Amino acid sequence: MATGHWEWESTSYQAGARTPASVGFTRQLVFGAGGQLTVHRSGQADYHTTYQLSMSYAPLITFVNETDLPNDNTKTYTLRSPQYGQQVLSLMGVTVPVDGGAVETYHWVSE
Repeated sequence: MATGHWEWESTSYQAGARTPASVGFTRQLVFGAGGQLTVHRSGQADYHTTYQLSMSYAPLITFVNETDLPNDNTKTYTLRSPQYGQQVLSLMGVTVPVDGGAVETYHWVSE
């Protein structure tokens, strides 16, 4: 199994977007064994929580989101590998279709 983290690229809301440049920090998601998630801010552990994967109308991931980058706690997720081989993770809040939530985009960084 590869080790690394998901590096935040952007969070898009109906009213606009946030990026590391616009908020002044980077964000990394580190998914661990046993449903453990560590969220780093600018490379430093910011908080720990648990996550749960499930299946409904789409693959879902649930974890408590930080307040500085609001999104629904339950999100659909997709993984894709664009033409240049970089893996991309998209997390879409379940209320996005009804004008809520956000779409978060990350890319994989191997360690």
